[in-house]
Amino acid sequence: MEKLNPDRFRVRKFGVSDVIVTSIGGKTQSYYVNPKELIKFNGFFTKLPNGEYLLLNEEGYQVEGQKGTWTVTDEKTIDEQRFVLMVNDQKPDLLPSIVVQSDGKFITSTASGFDNATVRKVRDLLHHEKFLENGTAERARESGTEQNYNMIDGCVNNVPKKPRVIGGRVSVLDRLHIKQAERARKDNAQVQQQERTRKN
Repeated sequence: MEKLNPDRFRVRKFGVSDVIVTSIGGKTQSYYVNPKELIKFNGFFTKLPNGEYLLLNEEGYQVEGQKGTWTVTDEKTIDEQRFVLMVNDQKPDLLPSIVVQSDGKFITSTASGFDNATVRKVRDLLHHEKFLENGTAERARESGTEQNYNMIDGCVNNVPKKPRVIGGRVSVLDRLHIKQAERARKDNAQVQQQERTRKN
């Protein structure tokens, strides 16, 4: 290392089991100091998509929607995603800490770090995001029959009144959907009748 950049190299001599991390031209390399050589390894920083890092105990981060600058004080991996706990640099004791996803997206605020309630909140958010990405069961069932996505309401509409004839054969799927719609109408009518009798 000293041979590579002798004029800028101003630190103590390396000892066995030291870890050296270099950043040259945007590339980060990590080395373990062995008695005879430097052993290159993958490092222990989680790299963000934009190439930056949220480093532990690093100050001065700005979070969208939050006032002031923030310091990373803790990190936790939840469902294979990295989250960091940050405290406000200006008022570290007064404001609650915030939890941020590894890409810098604000998740929640917390007064007691990564406790069970905070982890549960993060898991609920991840579960909700999966539904938004993949769609719900209603969306999957109704997407072929509704005219627009904003009409998805949990009730399958626009089902054909009688089955189509395709290639001389009656569509089995249409017959199934018609039968399901009839059954749902009967069940719904029975439930409404029971509610009316209960109210009287």
